[in-house]
Amino acid sequence: MNLAFASIEPSTFEVVPTDPRDVPYYTQFTALKSATLQTWVAIGGWDFNDPGPTQTTFSQLAGSASNRATFISSLETFMSQYGFQGVDLDWEYPGAPDRDGIPADTENFVTLLQEM
Repeated sequence: MNLAFASIEPSTFEVVPTDPRDVPYYTQFTALKSATLQTWVAIGGWDFNDPGPTQTTFSQLAGSASNRATFISSLETFMSQYGFQGVDLDWEYPGAPDRDGIPADTENFVTLLQEM
């Protein structure tokens, strides 16, 4: 199961709760894991790439080795802290011009996933 959504702070590229009031639900959610059920966190989502402060966050994150490293380290800490077993990166959609994407997004996204 995926818990939707956590967010990325656009100025630091660190994983953060979308809303601080969500935090108590994280450990309640991850307590559901079992031998047949994994608990993952989804990051991003459609609204994340709407016009506003996070619209280009994924693109900026994936386009820089330093930003990728910061994100990956932060993601590992976030997942460990709350007990998530996996992550769904919900980038809507890499490279899509109508979502303010750039041509390098697809290749940069692949690089991010390889580094993860």
